[in-house]
Amino acid sequence: MIRNFALGIVCTGVTLLGVVTGPVAAATFNLGNLIDSNGSFTVGDKLFSDFTATIGCQPAVCNPAFVGPLDPDSISVTTLDTGLEGIRFSGPFFADANNAIDVVIGYSVEALDPNMAISDIHLAFNGQPIPPPPIGNSRTSVVETVFDVDNNIIGQTFVSNPPPILDNAIDLDKPVKKAKVVKDIQLKGGTTGLATISFIDQRISQTKVPEPGTVGSLVLFGLCGMGLILKRQREQSVNLRLGAVSKDNHKVFS
Repeated sequence: MIRNFALGIVCTGVTLLGVVTGPVAAATFNLGNLIDSNGSFTVGDKLFSDFTATIGCQPAVCNPAFVGPLDPDSISVTTLDTGLEGIRFSGPFFADANNAIDVVIGYSVEALDPNMAISDIHLAFNGQPIPPPPIGNSRTSVVETVFDVDNNIIGQTFVSNPPPILDNAIDLDKPVKKAKVVKDIQLKGGTTGLATISFIDQRISQTKVPEPGTVGSLVLFGLCGMGLILKRQREQSVNLRLGAVSKDNHKVFS
């Protein structure tokens, strides 16, 4: 069974059940509420919005005794405001033996500071197979894809266990003011094992972008520099020609 949930719309501050508040720090939200209310919130100078979630199971019937979470209401979104700013998704992510669950979470992140742009995104989780290999054969992974506003892929990375790759980073193809992030979270219970994840962290790095005046000054400086170079080349060419004429005249009148 596949469950689809509505796409959120960007709004200012935090909108939950029709109540708007200002920017928050170290706060926890319910993913289902964020989706249903088109909610958004800020962490530092970054706006998180447009939350979505899709959940699917294998076998096709999702049995809460064997896989979870089965509803975005069971997933929490917590702001991370120490070090690199970002968000954490947490909840009872698990798949029992011979079961699997695929949770796809999407959202947008935007740098509100006009002088900054998002340059890379860091991913970490605590996926755990129980029992670990070689005794068990359960698997956990998160594949993350980043898009620009035109839906072009500008970065992709993953974490997994096994093999134990618990953190990774995406160096975006280009700095962007706004990005769409899609996380494909997969847990597969082994023939006798259990797969679990309790948190998935997302931290955002940004870089300074030149101000319009600075760009204009650089362009003007470059044009002036090119003008001086061309002027010097013309002067050198004229001097060479004059030197050649002077030598010829000296031969004629000597």
